[in-house]
Amino acid sequence: MLLIRLIGAVIAGAFATVVGVLVCGIIGTVLYEVLFAHGTSLSSIDPSDLSTVLQTPGLASAGTLIGVGCGILIGLIVFIQSVSYAFKRDRLSKGGMRISALVSAIKHRYVNNVNSPGNSYTVYTVHAEWLDPRTGSRYRFKQDKNSRPVVREGEYVTVQVNPRNYNDYHLEL
Repeated sequence: MLLIRLIGAVIAGAFATVVGVLVCGIIGTVLYEVLFAHGTSLSSIDPSDLSTVLQTPGLASAGTLIGVGCGILIGLIVFIQSVSYAFKRDRLSKGGMRISALVSAIKHRYVNNVNSPGNSYTVYTVHAEWLDPRTGSRYRFKQDKNSRPVVREGEYVTVQVNPRNYNDYHLEL
């Protein structure tokens, strides 16, 4: 199972790198050429100038390199987070304790993507509680999900927890 999660992490990192390099490279090229090479401000840009900048052959300006570097950095961050998440899930599935927690609330919020107008999405946050029968202590868990969760309020969800540290957990949504 860890191998599948690591393959997913590599795919996610590679995808984020490619998209980040393309988008940041183009933005960096345009901003560098318009602001520094032509010495103009963004308010005085003629849209036809942008197509000329992007069609210039062999264009490897500092803006392009900075943009590509930012794209690679974005991909690297996504890759590291994905690998970390894969190892955490694997560690909890092997050495963790499985408990059933009661879903106390499901909240949602809308996220607007400023880089891509009209491409907003909903993030759901599932809140669950568990009462330890041995100690009487109440533990609260929450986890974000980018799609509508299958569970509803009042139902039980499985939580994998580190028995030595209940702050180290994963809800199985």
